[in-house]
Amino acid sequence: MNKMIVPLFIIMFVIAVDVSSQQPVLKYPEHGSIINTLTPTLQWGGLGPNHSRVLVQVDTSYSFPVYSIVNIELPQGTTSYTVGSGRLQYNKLYVWRVGAYYYPGYYSYSNTFTFTTPLTGINNISSNIPDQFSLSQNYPNPFNPSTKMQFQIPKSGPDIQTFLSVYDILGREVAVLVNEQLKPGTYEVNWDASAFPSGVYFYTISSGSFKETRKMVLLK
Repeated sequence: MNKMIVPLFIIMFVIAVDVSSQQPVLKYPEHGSIINTLTPTLQWGGLGPNHSRVLVQVDTSYSFPVYSIVNIELPQGTTSYTVGSGRLQYNKLYVWRVGAYYYPGYYSYSNTFTFTTPLTGINNISSNIPDQFSLSQNYPNPFNPSTKMQFQIPKSGPDIQTFLSVYDILGREVAVLVNEQLKPGTYEVNWDASAFPSGVYFYTISSGSFKETRKMVLLK
């Protein structure tokens, strides 16, 4: 009896090791890349023959909580998934991975990759150099689902980093619209809030020592 148990144990151990080594291999977006869309089609390969389904996860946290931005199971053999509109935000770093489910109840995960979404559309609408910093009221306001914001940056030595962020009523940052070095000029930024609920929001610009906040209302 003992002579039969030992070979069986060895066979089961070898199978387990083989299956656990069949990790999905991430292909797109490549690790550390900057993509040009908020609805990327994630792609992977390397699936072993014995998996029964695939788990795709995208989040801003490496811990991948159960309420991750994307946490979806897909059928066996799936090698791509397009992130739906409204899930991702402009100018954010995301982490993603894919897990292949193997009996008796565990996932073999890929390596974790990162990608950064593009800056929102920002337009330099005037070549005149302003005398001072300013942040205009968004228009239209109230709005549904998108609105525009204008701001001015005067000549103040070297180009400085400018940030324009949106916050909800609880003070949580929900979108980063601008995060780059800008030359003096007048700029316009569009915010598409189709993925956000109605309510009061605040947008804040920070450029060097200048900082200003204004209120806007999303009304659906």
